[in-house]
Amino acid sequence: MADSKLTPREIRVLELLADGYEYQEMGRLLSIQGDTIKKMVAYRILSKLGADNKTQAVAMALRRGLIQ
Repeated sequence: MADSKLTPREIRVLELLADGYEYQEMGRLLSIQGDTIKKMVAYRILSKLGADNKTQAVAMALRRGLIQ
C-alpha cells in the first residue's frame, strides 16, 4: 500500500506536522477532532507512505515532493 495516493486532507495534515502542529491544534484548524487526525496519521498516512512513525512520514513526503 506504500504507493497509494494521499488525499488533499492527508497532505495538509503532513504539512501541518512538518510545521510542528500538535494533533489538537490541527483539529481546530481543520474543523475535526484531534483524535481523528491522530488515527488518520496512524492508520492511513503511515501505511500509504510505508513509514514507521510521523517523523519518518514527514521526511518521506518532503523527499517525494508531496509537501514543501
